[in-house]
Amino acid sequence: MFGSEGIPMETIPFLALALATLIYLLVDIYPNVKSFPAIVQTGSFWLLWFVFVILNLIAWGAIEVAVGEKAQTWVGHPELADLLVIVMATLGTITIFQSFTLKMADVKVVDIGPLVDNYRRTVLAAVANKVRDLRRRKEQRVALAIA
Repeated sequence: MFGSEGIPMETIPFLALALATLIYLLVDIYPNVKSFPAIVQTGSFWLLWFVFVILNLIAWGAIEVAVGEKAQTWVGHPELADLLVIVMATLGTITIFQSFTLKMADVKVVDIGPLVDNYRRTVLAAVANKVRDLRRRKEQRVALAIA
């Protein structure tokens, strides 16, 4: 009924999905800005994370319904089956939902790919600004210490 820390078992997949999404976004954005503090201090990053968590939850629900029972027979342990479904959902979010397009009569009704790409660029610009601000503050502290 409860996990080892008193967390209800039903919420553990949601927390794991949120953590998996956070790890993915940090790994995705860090090479461009090279500053974890700047990333986590940027509000637009957390909005991007929230959107990805929602997409990841949708993917997790679909995969859980489709292969939840089979996953346990594949890996043999319920905990590993949950982990497998979470990893599959996160990879599905990264690869499929980011490039989701719905066309009707050759008209793109829904095209998530450009929206995600444009917002990701906005996040990178905001994080780069935060990096500059953090460096400027550090330089000012050093200058004051020297003075």
